[in-house]
Amino acid sequence: MTPINWKHHLRRIKQFGTLHWKGVPVDMEYGGDLDRWVSERPFYYLLPLLPFGLTMENFRIRLNDCFVHIGVMERFQESVNRLAARLGKNPLSVPELNQSPRTREPSTAAVEAFKEHCKLEYAIYNWALELNS
Repeated sequence: MTPINWKHHLRRIKQFGTLHWKGVPVDMEYGGDLDRWVSERPFYYLLPLLPFGLTMENFRIRLNDCFVHIGVMERFQESVNRLAARLGKNPLSVPELNQSPRTREPSTAAVEAFKEHCKLEYAIYNWALELNS
């Protein structure tokens, strides 16, 4: 569950010695503390990309109305296979490239704080996992 942006920022610091935002060097948020990043940082990655008005009660219906399929990266091959089947196409083999080893994981408390902050996103994610099982 390590946040992608957090890992990306660490990689950029290692590669370039610093982070830049609009050409200006910046410090990593929360001093690079993974637990604070996960539990305190606002996350607005998923919901702005989805149809408006999603709630815990309506997201399945609304997303089914707007999308052919919803995949997940953890089950990318299965997601591609199911999408291909829904489109009447042959599945493609998806190569596994650019896999990053995880060197740190957030604490259980930080993960629980994140899940509490992002209840709807987690409900959508867990539903997507079911779609690709």
